[in-house]
Amino acid sequence: MMHGPIDTARIAAAEQAALRAEAARRRMDAVTHVILVLAVALFALPIWIALMGSTHDPSVIGRGEVPLLPGGQAIENYLTALGEGSVRTSRVPVGRMLF
Repeated sequence: MMHGPIDTARIAAAEQAALRAEAARRRMDAVTHVILVLAVALFALPIWIALMGSTHDPSVIGRGEVPLLPGGQAIENYLTALGEGSVRTSRVPVGRMLF
Protein backbone atom coordinates (compact mmCIF):
# COMPACT_ATOMS: atom_id res chain seq x y z
CA MET A 1 0.00 0.00 0.00
CA MET A 2 1.39 3.34 -0.98
CA HIS A 3 0.98 6.47 1.06
CA GLY A 4 0.19 9.77 -0.49
CA PRO A 5 1.92 13.06 0.37
CA ILE A 6 -0.70 13.87 3.04
CA ASP A 7 -0.21 10.54 4.84
CA THR A 8 3.57 10.92 4.79
CA ALA A 9 3.31 14.44 6.26
CA ARG A 10 1.01 13.18 9.02
CA ILE A 11 3.34 10.33 9.85
CA ALA A 12 6.36 12.66 9.95
CA ALA A 13 4.47 15.13 12.17
CA ALA A 14 3.43 12.33 14.53
CA GLU A 15 7.01 11.06 14.74
CA GLN A 16 8.29 14.55 15.51
CA ALA A 17 5.63 15.00 18.19
CA ALA A 18 6.59 11.67 19.74
CA LEU A 19 10.26 12.67 19.74
CA ARG A 20 9.44 16.00 21.40
CA ALA A 21 7.32 14.25 24.03
CA GLU A 22 10.15 11.79 24.74
CA ALA A 23 12.67 14.63 25.10
CA ALA A 24 10.33 16.50 27.46
CA ARG A 25 9.87 13.34 29.55
CA ARG A 26 13.63 12.85 29.81
CA ARG A 27 14.14 16.47 30.89
CA MET A 28 11.43 16.08 33.51
CA ASP A 29 13.05 12.84 34.76
CA ALA A 30 16.38 14.65 35.09
CA VAL A 31 14.78 17.53 37.01
CA THR A 32 12.98 15.08 39.27
CA HIS A 33 16.22 13.23 40.03
CA VAL A 34 18.07 16.47 40.81
CA ILE A 35 15.30 17.49 43.22
CA LEU A 36 15.37 14.09 44.92
CA VAL A 37 19.17 14.14 45.31
CA LEU A 38 19.02 17.65 46.82
CA ALA A 39 16.26 16.58 49.21
CA VAL A 40 18.25 13.56 50.37
CA ALA A 41 21.33 15.72 50.89
CA LEU A 42 19.29 18.28 52.83
CA PHE A 43 17.88 15.54 55.05
CA ALA A 44 21.18 13.70 55.55
CA LEU A 45 23.44 16.70 56.23
CA PRO A 46 22.35 17.31 59.86
CA ILE A 47 22.65 13.59 60.62
CA TRP A 48 26.14 13.54 59.09
CA ILE A 49 27.19 16.61 61.09
CA ALA A 50 25.92 15.04 64.32
CA LEU A 51 27.78 11.80 63.65
CA MET A 52 31.00 13.58 62.74
CA GLY A 53 30.70 15.92 65.72
CA SER A 54 30.39 12.93 68.04
CA THR A 55 33.86 11.77 66.97
CA HIS A 56 35.55 15.03 68.02
CA ASP A 57 36.59 16.47 71.36
CA PRO A 58 33.67 18.29 73.07
CA SER A 59 35.65 21.53 72.99
CA VAL A 60 35.46 21.53 69.17
CA ILE A 61 31.67 21.61 69.32
CA GLY A 62 31.82 24.09 72.20
CA ARG A 63 33.79 26.53 70.04
CA GLY A 64 31.06 26.36 67.41
CA GLU A 65 33.12 24.54 64.82
CA VAL A 66 31.19 22.24 62.50
CA PRO A 67 33.35 19.26 61.59
CA LEU A 68 32.50 17.49 58.35
CA LEU A 69 35.19 14.82 58.64
CA PRO A 70 35.57 12.22 61.39
CA GLY A 71 37.74 13.01 64.37
CA GLY A 72 40.05 10.79 66.34
CA GLN A 73 38.06 10.46 69.56
CA ALA A 74 35.12 8.34 68.43
CA ILE A 75 35.87 5.27 70.54
CA GLU A 76 36.66 7.33 73.65
CA ASN A 77 33.50 9.44 73.28
CA TYR A 78 31.23 6.45 72.67
CA LEU A 79 32.69 4.44 75.56
CA THR A 80 32.23 7.44 77.87
CA ALA A 81 28.62 7.88 76.78
CA LEU A 82 27.84 4.16 77.10
CA GLY A 83 29.69 3.48 80.35
CA GLU A 84 29.98 6.68 82.38
CA GLY A 85 27.38 9.17 81.23
CA SER A 86 27.83 12.93 81.28
CA VAL A 87 28.32 15.37 84.13
CA ARG A 88 25.95 17.87 82.49
CA THR A 89 23.03 15.45 82.30
CA SER A 90 21.64 13.00 84.83
CA ARG A 91 24.97 11.12 84.65
CA VAL A 92 23.10 7.93 83.82
CA PRO A 93 25.09 6.02 81.19
CA VAL A 94 23.39 5.36 77.88
CA GLY A 95 24.35 1.68 78.21
CA ARG A 96 22.19 1.39 81.35
CA MET A 97 19.27 3.12 79.60
CA LEU A 98 19.49 0.72 76.66
CA PHE A 99 19.66 -2.54 78.58
